Amino acid sequence: MTPLWLCLIASLLTTTAVASDVKQDKNMHQRFGVLNLSGSILEPSCTIAAGSGEQVIPLTMVSIPMLVTEGQGPIEYFSIRLTECTLIEQKGQEADNPRFIATFEGPSNENGNFALTGEARGASLAIADRYGRRAIPGKPLPPVGIDSKSMALLYQARIVKNNEIPKAGNYRTTLRFKLEYY
Repeated sequence: MTPLWLCLIASLLTTTAVASDVKQDKNMHQRFGVLNLSGSILEPSCTIAAGSGEQVIPLTMVSIPMLVTEGQGPIEYFSIRLTECTLIEQKGQEADNPRFIATFEGPSNENGNFALTGEARGASLAIADRYGRRAIPGKPLPPVGIDSKSMALLYQARIVKNNEIPKAGNYRTTLRFKLEYY
């Protein structure tokens, strides 16, 4: 019991000694510097339009022979529409070419696609931007512009073959997305 008390007292004294050493250093700010930041919000953040935030995207039925021979199903398009925002450049004028970066998050598999749950096997979900650049779960897509009239970002979803043996059945998945813009 005595060694435990000695260790406890020694650790308290050590902590106090380190804390008092830092408090006594009045010139610390001269060695490390001081940084003051200030800023202002020019416009409130954009809002995701109702129906774009929680979408159910029905995918075309894909047969096992099609999945095996072609390796993928048809593309289904979906969009994320933004409202209640004005995109402004630093000069105070509307941005000519605002840039958006989307990150899709969800369960992934060894192929770098989004995993599906359910009875079906041998397939996963691939998401891509309108240029066909594939979304990797948790990694940001390259920046894209947005049509300032429709304020919609266009994406593609499709079923793709993975390394499992295909089995017919229902499937589902839930993904989240994050948008950053400048």
